[in-house]
Amino acid sequence: MEGMDPLAVLAESRLLPLLTVRGGEDLLGLARVLEEEGVGVLEITLRTEKGLEALKALRKSGLLLGAGTVRSPKEAEAALEAHGTTEPPEPQTRFGRGPTGWIFAPLHG
Repeated sequence: MEGMDPLAVLAESRLLPLLTVRGGEDLLGLARVLEEEGVGVLEITLRTEKGLEALKALRKSGLLLGAGTVRSPKEAEAALEAHGTTEPPEPQTRFGRGPTGWIFAPLHG
């Protein structure tokens, strides 16, 4: 997904899988299956402490990654750090605060 416009990828996608990591998941296996099935995007929630670990584990998977359930600017910064960057790749990826929390997506894979 590198070099692609993340918003265009999301607009073309028919499916946006959501993953809440509890531990023990085969993350790289999941990434392979998603790519094999033509799904190049994945949102990882930060509802559990394992969410940031999953972002780290999948940052070079080739998937377009998003961080979901981001509840504060501090969590947004931690998601960027876990993904291996300090700034979102596109200015339009900073959406700010929504009615249910901070909206922060997508991260490049």
